[in-house]
Amino acid sequence: MIKKLDEYYLYLACYLAAFSYGSIYLLLKFTQKYLNGTAIDFGNFLLVSGISAVFFLIISASLAKKFGANITSSVGILFCGFGIFGLVFLHEISFYYYLLAVFVGFGWSLYHASSSMFALSPLICDSEKGRYISLISVCIVIGTSSLPVIYNLGTKLGFHNLLIHLFLLSGIVAFISAMIFIYLGKKFQIKKEKVSIKANTLNLTILKTDSAYFFLMVFLGACVFSTMMMFQLSYADERNLNYAIFFIFYTIFVILSRILFGGILTKKNPIKNLPMILVIMIVSLLIMLFNQANLYLYIISSSLLVISYGLAYPLIKTFGIKVAKEENRH
Repeated sequence: MIKKLDEYYLYLACYLAAFSYGSIYLLLKFTQKYLNGTAIDFGNFLLVSGISAVFFLIISASLAKKFGANITSSVGILFCGFGIFGLVFLHEISFYYYLLAVFVGFGWSLYHASSSMFALSPLICDSEKGRYISLISVCIVIGTSSLPVIYNLGTKLGFHNLLIHLFLLSGIVAFISAMIFIYLGKKFQIKKEKVSIKANTLNLTILKTDSAYFFLMVFLGACVFSTMMMFQLSYADERNLNYAIFFIFYTIFVILSRILFGGILTKKNPIKNLPMILVIMIVSLLIMLFNQANLYLYIISSSLLVISYGLAYPLIKTFGIKVAKEENRH
């Protein structure tokens, strides 16, 4: 059985890792202000980062099995933190800007794929796995939304060069998170397996199982939601809205939805409630699409989007793990 303190350490490490990655939501402003770049440059950064993430995600299972989820989580967040930290030392858009995008993409994909595998610890019973996955997701949500809110508050208070300091802080926080993950290896009895990292060990067998449909849904949902997150500052500024509202409601409603309903829904048939949740998500996106500058519509659409995504993501992910064979769960 996992000690409560070690469980809290896991959630803290996940929060700090997400806090570090949350600086990516400020990267558009950073690119424009300090690198004389444009939204197109930022979009290219996301493209390179995304390709890197997808490529390395394919081998993340083999890496986690060989080195242990605690080690791969640590390495992943260190690469991600280094990529963000390194941006501070650039002065223009160059090859290094996109090289750091590769680090961020690789690091986050490796971390994100590995961190939830702590829920597969032999010390955690099957009925509790869904709760762990939901709470890890909550920590990630709170962490990623922290920096945009801090930046908004800091700018209102008149702090100078705040973006630079926040990006430096992200690198430091990533290191702390990595150390905690390493510590948790023995506490969660994370084991290593003797596997080779090569083409024929890539875990593509999952594409032949029912889990493939659910992980495709996770991917598509992440594409939609990450787009809303990455360009939220630009979206809000163009409509004279306060982007902090989105991130605050994002945090509050994901916590409430996952804590109040996540455990209940994951213990029952997860797929049963998905259609209704996804319809709510579509409605929220339509409201955002046609909203010009109405604050109340902004609050409503943000709340609906966050609630629907906050419930749908762990449901899909939990069901995908449950229907997968034991050897494919990693």
